[in-house]
This record gives sequence, structure tokens and C-alpha cells, in this order.
Amino acid sequence: MSKEVYGDETKSKTGNNFSIGLPTSLHLNLSKKIIENHYLNFNWMQRIPVFENSLKRINVLQTSYTIQKNGFGIGPSLSIYDFENITFGGYVRIGPLILGSDNAIPIV
Repeated sequence: MSKEVYGDETKSKTGNNFSIGLPTSLHLNLSKKIIENHYLNFNWMQRIPVFENSLKRINVLQTSYTIQKNGFGIGPSLSIYDFENITFGGYVRIGPLILGSDNAIPIV
């Protein structure tokens, strides 16, 4: 096929030295116990480009308020993506199973 396309059977085996980097970011997570079984969580994920051609991770600010008991948890969340798109979500945890979304508005 290389001979048909490029006129040389070894042409497609030569590289162009293009490389791509994995997304890199700084992640800060804070969690504070408010009262017994009630927690306030804050996450900040900031994109930090390290490589010339790297995949870009989205910037995220996220906060949630959770109520945790033995084998059960529930909590709403608020997320801001790239400092402009706001979403509301939540989750329910039953044992090890977690069901939820960071954007529950389309469901409602």
C-alpha cells in the first residue's frame, strides 16, 4: 500500500518526530468535617501545560456538601468548568456503589 500511495514501500515507516504529551495539571483537594457525618469538599484542578504538544485538561472548580453514614452517602455538588460553565449535580452512595453526575440539570 505504501508503494501505491507514496511511490516507495518504506515511505510510511519513516516518522516525522511528532510527539504528544499527556495532560498535566495541579490538583488541590480540601475536605472539612462540619459536624458529625457532614463534610464540605473543595477541588481545584488547574491545567499546567508542560509539553509543546500536549492534550489539554479542562480547568475545574468543584465543591460539594456530603452526608456520610455507614454504607450510605448523599451529596449535592456545584462545578465550574474553564471558569465559565456552571453545572449542578449530586450523588448517592450505597456501600461501594456510587451513582451520580456532575451535571444533573438535563435529567431534571
